Amino acid sequence: MKRVITCSCGVAEEMPAGEPKDKAVAFAYSFRLDDYRCLTCGAKGVKVEVLKGKPEVRAPRVPRDPAVDTINRLTIALRESVKLQSHYAELLNMHDGGCRIGFKDPDAWIARLKETGLLK
Repeated sequence: MKRVITCSCGVAEEMPAGEPKDKAVAFAYSFRLDDYRCLTCGAKGVKVEVLKGKPEVRAPRVPRDPAVDTINRLTIALRESVKLQSHYAELLNMHDGGCRIGFKDPDAWIARLKETGLLK
């Protein structure tokens, strides 16, 4: 058995019927209202069906490589750090008329580090 949650905007999600209702990814579940809300369009009262049938045959889960997870997290952290640095450079330049450099993305920042000799 599986639970299928669909919204009028086209978002749909399947999950095992035994899975806790609040484990949905594309929908927020309200215990108080016993209802889902679509996280894409915000619609409330989306359609929930429990389908009975043969159990699905699933491929065995491939273990995730922790190095890939670490690289992904570091890439996101670098992107957010460059955004903050650029924002603060802009604010300080407005405050004191300086000429601090803001970078549009991590690649521009890495190019600058190579230019200054800190990276090879």
